[in-house]
Amino acid sequence: GGYGKRLEPFSRILPKPLLPVGSKSIIEHILKRFYDQNFKKFITILNYKSKLIESYLKKTNFNKNIFFYTEKKILGTIGGLRNIVNKLSETFILTNCDILLDINYSDLLDFHNNNNFDLTIVASRKTYNIPYGYCELDKHGNLIDMKEKPSLDFLTNVGFYVINKKIVNKISLNKKLNFDKFFQLLKKDKEIKIGVYPIQDDLWNDIGEWTEYKKSIENLLL
Repeated sequence: GGYGKRLEPFSRILPKPLLPVGSKSIIEHILKRFYDQNFKKFITILNYKSKLIESYLKKTNFNKNIFFYTEKKILGTIGGLRNIVNKLSETFILTNCDILLDINYSDLLDFHNNNNFDLTIVASRKTYNIPYGYCELDKHGNLIDMKEKPSLDFLTNVGFYVINKKIVNKISLNKKLNFDKFFQLLKKDKEIKIGVYPIQDDLWNDIGEWTEYKKSIENLLL
């Protein structure tokens, strides 16, 4: 439902889900990966250029399997779920429209269910090499340690989740809510269990900003 500002100026004309990757739009690639793994029921939450996206998808092979919901105002990456709660499965997958994952979705669901998670976040392993020396100081400005060009290993949220329907009711109706705020809200409830499903960095493509978009096209067309 967002404006895709990181992909301007193209996203001023075409909404981000319809930007081409090879001969298909981004959202068609996403839908096909689900469809190929026997996931056949889709819900799209739309806002920006919603009529264009809906008209386009109705002409694809997925047209009979998609329910379209258009927000009256932008509700963020999570806020719109509250308005379609009655159409959600007890456990469902939520994805941003700018990522492609090369994983087995059934394995992800098994991981979620076997661990009794209410929310599972798919996260990519990243390594970042800092090109400078790193100084560690105490509160008085005294040097404690120095590390030359350290390497950081961390997990980054890719924008792909497994969610139990029951936690959607924690979302306020028609209030904008992005995932970071949703996560903070869930953390306050000790009965909600949140897990992370780690994947290797080469198993996902980010199409949300120009540098990564170009890399993704190269990777997908090899």
